Amino acid sequence: MIGTAVRYLILSILGFGLLVSSVQADVWVCQQADGTQLYSDQNITGQCQPMAKPPSLQRAPSAQKPTPGSKAEREVLPIPKSRHEAASKSSAAVSGGIIQIARAGQRAPNGNGIFSSIELPIELGTPGLQPRRLTKDGKVVFIAVLTGTPFGPDNQAICVGSPEAIIEIVRLGQPAPDGNGTFSSFNGVSIDNQGSGLVAFVSTLRGTERGFKDNTGIFLAHASRLDQIARTNQAIPDGSGVFSSLEGLSLNSKGEVAFSGWVAGPSGTNDITRGLFIARDGKLIQIARTGRPSPDGAQMFSGFSDPVINSKGQVAFVGYFVATTVDRQSGVFSANGAVYLWNGRSFDEIARVGQTAPDGDGVFSEFGAPSLNDRGQLAFQSYLRETLGARDTNGVYFATGGVIKRIAKSGQPASDGNGAISVYGYPRLNQEGHIVLPVTFTGTRGAGVDNSANFRWSEGAGLIQLLRSGDRALDGNGRISGMGRPRINERGQVTFDVSYTDTTRTTGIILNDGARTIEIARAGQPVPDGNGKVLALSHPAINDRGQIAFFATLADTLRGNYDNSGVYIWSPSQ
Repeated sequence: MIGTAVRYLILSILGFGLLVSSVQADVWVCQQADGTQLYSDQNITGQCQPMAKPPSLQRAPSAQKPTPGSKAEREVLPIPKSRHEAASKSSAAVSGGIIQIARAGQRAPNGNGIFSSIELPIELGTPGLQPRRLTKDGKVVFIAVLTGTPFGPDNQAICVGSPEAIIEIVRLGQPAPDGNGTFSSFNGVSIDNQGSGLVAFVSTLRGTERGFKDNTGIFLAHASRLDQIARTNQAIPDGSGVFSSLEGLSLNSKGEVAFSGWVAGPSGTNDITRGLFIARDGKLIQIARTGRPSPDGAQMFSGFSDPVINSKGQVAFVGYFVATTVDRQSGVFSANGAVYLWNGRSFDEIARVGQTAPDGDGVFSEFGAPSLNDRGQLAFQSYLRETLGARDTNGVYFATGGVIKRIAKSGQPASDGNGAISVYGYPRLNQEGHIVLPVTFTGTRGAGVDNSANFRWSEGAGLIQLLRSGDRALDGNGRISGMGRPRINERGQVTFDVSYTDTTRTTGIILNDGARTIEIARAGQPVPDGNGKVLALSHPAINDRGQIAFFATLADTLRGNYDNSGVYIWSPSQ
């Protein structure tokens, strides 16, 4: 065992030495057996030579953006067509094409390093927030991990890419706006609720004046400017403490940032509280704080969900109360609290634990974090107690104009009669009041194979099933085994990723436009530049144009692990 451990240690040291040598050499040229040359950021054969002047590598996309009617446009990959009718009972074709935005192996926009992988940004905030990494004008936010940079800690960047160019928003190693420290890690982003391209992010910093006390901040990138929104060790608005941690961002199109944070009380005390805040017009405003009274003065706040903000600056959240004996039933867990909408000066109480559910069956017992649109409408999940049945203890609700409506409830039969609804995931809400949500079933005929589905709800149309596990793939190749959480745009178009069994093409991206369901990309298809094929697809995001951005892992590429990830945008041709 010791000998084996030593051998692993020696191999690790050797591997690290090779890695260091490859980082020091910006680009290597490798002579192939057929006489051709291969450029790489690594000494991949052990016989490569470092280049003093690297070749000019192509930026995204890998092919020039086609002009209308050109041959290149006609050769853009078409979407696969469905073999059978989808949930909408329509098999009409929708044409579109895929463009590569960024790819591992290409040079960074400023020439400092080469992308070694393209990764999904971690979007902070409540589960009900819509992913906004695809902007309304067709730009996608992504994380680029880099190699071949002269300064090791500058090996990651937040970027925005389009078919025309890639722009680096911020990079590790870059100084903070106030000059106090440099960015050392990105801990998540929030992209504005209208998809305008504003990006807020949380970052840890190194080399700060107060060490770990002031080494975390919230920052906002807009246009060519980077602003600091809040910083640990900064005094909170009422002066009763300083931020000790920052988290839970939600950003609107005006650049207003709602966030949650922990607060340390005056020095020498053990007073630790959590609060909700908003950064607006260069000022911080405290919305709510633990240990402070609820808006009606009847309870004390003990905690909060992360906040969500809309374009009007309204902020929705769940406030939890310090429990009392009145709030508990024997053997029944109840998280005492309420759903609130903050309007800048006052609070609207949307729903409260102990309140009777809209259908009269049971009372609210615990709320999930809400989703909010610009109309001030909310969608939220709640557990129930005191219901008539044993399985009807979970529901999804829509609050509008002072009225709460039930969208769906556990225990109700599936629309096709196969099982009953068991649990709902967090709902997502668009500006028109349309809701999408994932659902799981119990008591299905497929013994667990067919126990999940994605749904859309709207006034009048009600709850509509989009796709269900256990069904055959739209092209007949494989069977659906699972689905990602759905995303919806303002036109009511919905996208999500799916996984398949009984096929080698195990993932795909689905679009439902309200009239039909189609698959816009599938594992196994070639990528637009011809270098490899898709191994796996994930995390689609949709904008109001109907464009869909997604991330892909690739196989059979020219450089193996060095060019095997990318981000792409599918666009409808109409």
